[in-house]
Amino acid sequence: MFYYDRTKVKIVFETEKYRIYKNNSLHNQRKTYHNQK
Repeated sequence: MFYYDRTKVKIVFETEKYRIYKNNSLHNQRKTYHNQK
């Protein structure tokens, strides 16, 4: 049970990290686009 919970927590953490990374990438792309104009 403990093993399962730890795995679940890790998956949630990875998903959260990916979501933040994706948001940052989007934000950075938009910033770069505005700077180029």
